Amino acid sequence: MSETSRQSPASEKQAQLLTVLGVLGLVPFVVPPVLGFEALAGGLDWRTAQALYGATILGFLGGVRAACAAFAQTPRLADIVLSMAPPLAGYGLAAVAIGGRGSPGATGQALFGLAIAFAVQGVWDLGAKDLPYWYRRLRLLLTIAATLALIAGGLRAGL
Repeated sequence: MSETSRQSPASEKQAQLLTVLGVLGLVPFVVPPVLGFEALAGGLDWRTAQALYGATILGFLGGVRAACAAFAQTPRLADIVLSMAPPLAGYGLAAVAIGGRGSPGATGQALFGLAIAFAVQGVWDLGAKDLPYWYRRLRLLLTIAATLALIAGGLRAGL
């Protein structure tokens, strides 16, 4: 029996729901560099907004991995510790983006750094055999889209 044929109807519904939510979650990655809002609420520009969203999602992805490792039949302490890297990287890069608001090059570098962090997180998730096949496949597609959007944002910001 293949990995893809082992899903229960409940798992299929979860996969469908998370796919829709994941695609909707791409909007804040893709829209800012396309529309290029120069002034958002709170004085943020699109570059900073994209960086903050990227940092938030990296924190979420780290939490997913921490939970999987913590609730495994045999908890994997190394994975729990490593799962702190994505939110810390995201926080640091968001700080660079916020601090570099007067310098589009610095913000562009932060967006490029976030793209690298997403790619690394995506590779780590793809190798996680304890995550369902559908989730790993979804993460591949979402990671590619988010990474490309962050690269586009970095280039548009003046990397």
